[in-house]
Amino acid sequence: MSGSARPALPAGYILHRFDAVGSTMDEARELTAGNPDAPQVVWAGEQKAGRGRRGRQWVSPPGNLYATVALPLAGEIGRAAQGSFVAALALSDGIIRLCPDLSSKISLKWPNDVLIDGAKTAGLLLELTADGKWLLIGSGVNIETAPDGMPYPVTRLGAWNDTVSPASLLEAYLDALETWRARWHSDGFGTVRRAWLERAAGLKQPISVSLPNGMQRGVFDGLDETGALLLDVEGLGLLRIDAGDVVLTQEGA
Repeated sequence: MSGSARPALPAGYILHRFDAVGSTMDEARELTAGNPDAPQVVWAGEQKAGRGRRGRQWVSPPGNLYATVALPLAGEIGRAAQGSFVAALALSDGIIRLCPDLSSKISLKWPNDVLIDGAKTAGLLLELTADGKWLLIGSGVNIETAPDGMPYPVTRLGAWNDTVSPASLLEAYLDALETWRARWHSDGFGTVRRAWLERAAGLKQPISVSLPNGMQRGVFDGLDETGALLLDVEGLGLLRIDAGDVVLTQEGA
């Protein structure tokens, strides 16, 4: 990325910078096949074929942060989904480090969004490599621009603080990611879960969850020990949801 500042990375991380790629996730997937077992970071100024959860297109114009971190997967594959909560905490910590005034406005929406004052500013995407040895964590953060016509509120970080750059945010995010990754491995998911719930959007409030068979409404009661959402549904009791799209009350109003 010509002319871009080079962020300082945690020890052992390897950075790959591109002006433009199809998808940072796809580039990271290819890189893991030919690199040693050290964390890989793919950072692009623009994505031509970025994607979000469930194959949705992620609009990726210049000026925002687009990066995928490939982490050697320690432990069983069944724990990989917990990386979403680790990354969300790290990304929100990175934003707060650069924008302390936003600390009270940051919240985390299950399973992988970062909100500022209730509006989405960042999204995360987790995938595994085919051999199950690498966890890929893709991130997109609206800094200079935010997409139009979304069915939920969106914002850009530059509207709150115009000094943040993709390079400075990537550096702050990766530093926090290494901290949370270490705590995840040493203390277990319980520590991550408690910290995530302290920032959870909609906790103990009515929400709707989009599921394959339709919308399910209830009260967001928390997370179980694996990170699944617990939804208290009138007449049904507590439902455990592994995957779905949460609609907060204010989004559907």
